[in-house]
Amino acid sequence: MHPIIKEIIKGIANIDGFPHCFNIADLGCSSGPNTLLAVSNIMNEVLDVCKEKNLKTPQFQVCLNDLFGNDFNSIFKSLPMFNAKNFGQCFISGVPGSFYGRLFPDQSMHLFHSSCSLHWLSQEISIGKMHKIIRQVIKSIANLDGFLHCYNFADLGCSSGPNTLLVVSNIINEVHAVCKDKNLKTPQFQLPGSFYGRLFPDKSMHLFHSSCSLHGLSQLPEGLEINGLNVYMSKTSPPIIYEMCRMQFEKDFTMYLESRSKEIIHGGHMVLSIAE
Repeated sequence: MHPIIKEIIKGIANIDGFPHCFNIADLGCSSGPNTLLAVSNIMNEVLDVCKEKNLKTPQFQVCLNDLFGNDFNSIFKSLPMFNAKNFGQCFISGVPGSFYGRLFPDQSMHLFHSSCSLHWLSQEISIGKMHKIIRQVIKSIANLDGFLHCYNFADLGCSSGPNTLLVVSNIINEVHAVCKDKNLKTPQFQLPGSFYGRLFPDKSMHLFHSSCSLHGLSQLPEGLEINGLNVYMSKTSPPIIYEMCRMQFEKDFTMYLESRSKEIIHGGHMVLSIAE
């Protein structure tokens, strides 16, 4: 990308030179330690060309664009360090919005830059169409051999957000529907969750390890308001607080052991470190 930028900057200088203010937009800038790297490269090339050709250095207006959920605040916090690089007069602003629509006034920008952003679609492929494909695949699996004792599937590139588990939910629902329709035994599914419940298929794990995690209760015992301003068990806590927490731990640890006993193979091991 750098050689291309260098060629473009030289081409601009050779035609008309640089305007009084050189406007740059980075589309899909994201946020992180490398957000301003492309902008820095562009500005450095302009400065080098101006020095080489004895041209007046322009002012820079840099527009950083990404979707509304981008962390622009973290970018702005890094600007003092960026400005210390002495690019001259540089004015940086954030422009939230989709680059699949208008972002800037007519004929206002001199250079657009976008790196590894255009593979993102403006909208998801029809979920309804994807759902039909999933349904067809699940039915074909059931027609061939039925479902295994534990049905393992992976969502690769799941991302994170309100729709992260949507596809997983669709797959599980389709398996349940097919099992009910064909009178098949519903398989187990492996999903994230609390270690005070089931996490893995029956007899699938050889070794469990847990370090200083079991002191966290699955829930707070009811009635902790009698502990006053204390947020933990202290010397001033009433004796009943100790008893309530002990009973909750006993309940939680029993669920923990019952769940692991179903998941561990015969001859498997558990290594547990419990804080005193």
